[in-house]
Amino acid sequence: MQQTRSRCGDDWIIWTGHDEICAAGLLLGSDGAIGSTFNRMPKMFTSMYRAGSSNDGKDVGIFWKSFAQRVDLP
Repeated sequence: MQQTRSRCGDDWIIWTGHDEICAAGLLLGSDGAIGSTFNRMPKMFTSMYRAGSSNDGKDVGIFWKSFAQRVDLP
C-alpha cells in the first residue's frame, strides 16, 4: 500500500477490499474500503475511517477490536 501510494501519489484512489484489513489499510494510506460488513455497522466504520484519515492509530485500534469481537475474528 505504501509503495503504491509513494509511486502513484495522491492522484490515485486506493481502496482496501477485505474487511479484515480495513484498519491497517487506513493507517497505511488507503483512501477508504469496500467491505461486506460495513452496512451492518456504519457508525463504527465511519468512526474508524475518520480516525484513520487523521492518522489516529489508537482510535483505529479501538474500533478494530470492537469490530473483530462482533464478527468473531482472532
